[in-house]
Amino acid sequence: MMQLGGLRVIVSPDRPRYVLPDEVIPGVPWPPGLRDEINAWSASFLGTWNVVPEGRGLCLNGDTMLVRPEQYAALKKLAEVKAYDDADVARYRFTDCGHLRPAY
Repeated sequence: MMQLGGLRVIVSPDRPRYVLPDEVIPGVPWPPGLRDEINAWSASFLGTWNVVPEGRGLCLNGDTMLVRPEQYAALKKLAEVKAYDDADVARYRFTDCGHLRPAY
């Protein structure tokens, strides 16, 4: 976990767009391995989604910011730089309560 501007930064993981239910119908399980195989295929075919919109951070309770994995990696890399220069810091803007937008 990381702190940024007084906010705890937490990663929101990407999730598959579709997964099969635990059972075919209540009380009837899938054959062994079939559900995992179909879930892996559907994730590669349909892709993933994330509750955090791309290029934004969601503020929770005023002290926590939820970000996408790629944003967390970029922020962590920026936090590890010992001497910030204006070009690095200018890449990200913060608006109300930690909403994060790349400044392209």
